Parts: sequence; structure tokens; C-alpha cells
Amino acid sequence: MIFRSEAQKAKAMWTVGTLSVALAVLLRMFVHPSSALATNWLDGISGFFIGISIVLNLGSVMIRNRLRNCTRAQ
Repeated sequence: MIFRSEAQKAKAMWTVGTLSVALAVLLRMFVHPSSALATNWLDGISGFFIGISIVLNLGSVMIRNRLRNCTRAQ
């Protein structure tokens, strides 16, 4: 039961991470800032979403790896 909830958590983290990087890319494609300050804010916001994606995707991989190692030991 614990393994199933951890697997669902990893899948949800992977999904949110993928959506986060997609949002960052779409933000860069469709938002065209008119000033230097707006460009800096856009860079910061898209960088934030890419960073969140990296953290969530790596966390998901670590959880799945831990679950795979636990099931092999049994």
C-alpha cells in the first residue's frame, strides 16, 4: 500500500514537472515584453518554472529508483 502511494506521488511530481517546463517554454514563445524590466521579469519567471521542473522531475526519479530498489530486495 505504501509503495502504491509513493508511486502515485512520483507520477504526480513527474506530471507537474513536465507541465512546468512546458509553461516556461510557452511563456517565452508567446509573451513579448516591451521594456528591459519586463524582459528581466520574464526571464526570472520562466527560470523559476524551469527550476521547479528540474526539482520535481529529479525528485520523481529518485522516488522511483528507491521504490525499484525496495521491491528487488523483497
